[in-house]
Amino acid sequence: MKFSINQKKLANALSMLQRCVAQRTTKDILKNIYIKANEDSICLIAHNLKIGMEITIEANVTSQGETLVEAFLFTDFVKKLPDTNVIIEKDINKISISALGSTISLITEDFRDYPFMPEVKVNKTIEIPSIVLNEVLNMTLFAASTDESKINLNSQFIEISNNEITFVCLDLFRISLKKINLKTDIEGTYLIPLKSMQELNKIVSQYKENVDIKMEIGDKNINFISNDIKFTTGILENNFMEYKKILPSSYDTKIVIDRKLFYDALDRANLLVNNSEDHSVRFSIIDNRLEIMINSQIGNFFESIPVKLEGVNLTIAFRPKFWLDALRIVDTDEITLEFTSSIRPCIMKINDNSDYIYLVLPMKLRDEN
Repeated sequence: MKFSINQKKLANALSMLQRCVAQRTTKDILKNIYIKANEDSICLIAHNLKIGMEITIEANVTSQGETLVEAFLFTDFVKKLPDTNVIIEKDINKISISALGSTISLITEDFRDYPFMPEVKVNKTIEIPSIVLNEVLNMTLFAASTDESKINLNSQFIEISNNEITFVCLDLFRISLKKINLKTDIEGTYLIPLKSMQELNKIVSQYKENVDIKMEIGDKNINFISNDIKFTTGILENNFMEYKKILPSSYDTKIVIDRKLFYDALDRANLLVNNSEDHSVRFSIIDNRLEIMINSQIGNFFESIPVKLEGVNLTIAFRPKFWLDALRIVDTDEITLEFTSSIRPCIMKINDNSDYIYLVLPMKLRDEN
């Protein structure tokens, strides 16, 4: 096997593949990257039994072949090479990587021992524009639980029904839900590990121009295919929380507020919260003002923001971090907040519609007298 390839293209591909390489595993062979030289391209594959990636790159192939090479050393060396053509050649049980007089030889392993991920037996196919998918993932993934022991919360739930795809993430304190319209006759629900969706988001976020992301759905796995990249992840068999029962169907208090003013005020308030034992701030909605207050042992904070009020005045407490996480990724001038009581969840919407819903549970109001 022998081929030459652009260093930047190879280094970029290896950087993505590296995230799928098994690090802590009893199967040392999974610490390798599989390389196959075809007629005018090379195919690179890495996986850790949970997620996998396959990338095809154009190359000037002198002789075809395939092999396995240790992923991290191979990747690190290629990254350190100058931006030029790299010559890669395999001879018996070694592979050499050369560029501008610099050469390294690495021991290879028998590719026939590599446990490839099973092919996805495709039952359903959907295409989503990369810009749309990137936006959806940005607006939901941050709300998932980071506790890997809570498998059904450390995940993303995808529901396809009635020409809509709904993406949902939640932990024990909040829910982030985003819907997109898509013409499809497919019906189904799928629970995917959070790490898988985070890796997928890194892939789709790299595209400067819009490309179609094809979802190939099987019984146990899903392929996400874009251009020359195929990303594969398993589908969890766990049940997702019945979040729809938590979503309020009405409100007693509704405000429309400037997103930036709201974010900046909470960002300032959070300085005091981060240095206090109490992690909450008090919201007092009085007529057409939202008053944000903290009274703690280390200091006090107060700020008043104009709002458009519909309904009754209300006092409620929240952890500001939960609002800051969402307000960072929302690209709109105004947001709508809907409340039912001081002990019930609050819902944030954009442009007063339900395509995006962010729900936050309140904290217990402290007696500040």
